[in-house]
Amino acid sequence: MQVSEVMQELNRFIRTTFRVADDDPEFQDDVHIFDYGYVDSFGAVRIIEFIAERFGVQITDQDLVTHPLNTVREIGTLVHSRLPRS
Repeated sequence: MQVSEVMQELNRFIRTTFRVADDDPEFQDDVHIFDYGYVDSFGAVRIIEFIAERFGVQITDQDLVTHPLNTVREIGTLVHSRLPRS
């Protein structure tokens, strides 16, 4: 799986779960999803749960401190880096 595929799935999940309009020009892979109000702290937990269920990747408390995880690109890149390689 490519990082772009991970990002597409995250994008789709966030748009669907948090009701982001398909034509919202602000919602891009590099927008800060928390600062722009797309996701709140409860939503962050839902994203972490989705990542664990869909990709089998655990996001730890340490990850939240050491990695910037504020955009679809940042989250997708970390998830992709932890996917098993075949």
